[in-house]
Amino acid sequence: STTAGLTGAYTLPVTSITIDGLKVIGGKATGAGLRFERLNEETGVTEVVTLANFRIDFKSHVIHADAFPRSGAPQTDAPIFKFREQTALAIKYQFPLSIRAHQTLDQLFLTLPARAIFTDGLQLNEVMSAPLEIIDFGEIRIAVDVKLRKKAVSTKPYKP
Repeated sequence: STTAGLTGAYTLPVTSITIDGLKVIGGKATGAGLRFERLNEETGVTEVVTLANFRIDFKSHVIHADAFPRSGAPQTDAPIFKFREQTALAIKYQFPLSIRAHQTLDQLFLTLPARAIFTDGLQLNEVMSAPLEIIDFGEIRIAVDVKLRKKAVSTKPYKP
């Protein structure tokens, strides 16, 4: 869902985290998706690439996702973004069972395979695809609050 009051900001639920000892080494937003569209003025067709079911790998500093181009085969767990850890993971524990974690990732740049996915999926020519190498897609603010929910977050993978 979009984040209220912020243009181009989205809220994706964290559906799981992977911990090694006391260190978080991964996280997932299964069931979440982002759709990218481009109207191909030559053909009149709207070209689409949907990224879904995100997985963050803190060891390799790469965000993976399933990529679904409108035309073409889906790519499962494709490396999409490289990132930098702007702020270290801050975890707070409170008795009896309250856990909060916050972290910011920035300098989100497309990987080489992701640039190919967008170039092919959105039918970009050489001039249109060139900026994909230098576009910074912003930042990810991770906020994890362990608490009971009225309605469970779906962990069913998203498929368009």
